[in-house]
Amino acid sequence: MNPAKPLLLCLATMTLAISATKTALAYPRLDWRSADFESRRVIAESAWQTEAEAQQRGEELHYEYGFRNLGVLWIPYYRNLSGKRLYQTIIIPEGNCDRFLRQHIRRLDRNAYCFTPSNRGLAPNRRGA
Repeated sequence: MNPAKPLLLCLATMTLAISATKTALAYPRLDWRSADFESRRVIAESAWQTEAEAQQRGEELHYEYGFRNLGVLWIPYYRNLSGKRLYQTIIIPEGNCDRFLRQHIRRLDRNAYCFTPSNRGLAPNRRGA
């Protein structure tokens, strides 16, 4: 028997196990193409070149600060946003967006703001608190 075969099998099994564990432990996020964002006031926390970076920031916000309703959206998908080819890490607040921003987010990120992602031709709502 080839001694390399069991080693390769073991490495393949470990790789699959690590991948499954990472997926299981990752914070479940909303799909950026989802209608869940349409016409809901959300908080823009940060923007990133890749979806993985935006998701990682969302996971940090969850694990370090306890935020639960997080998502990633692709800015060009929404016509009323800037069109920049970036992924936006968003927080979907419970209750009033401006109040949630003042009470929980401004201490983390002074540049965060509430807005409504939409494809209905609405003007961007970047009113902060």
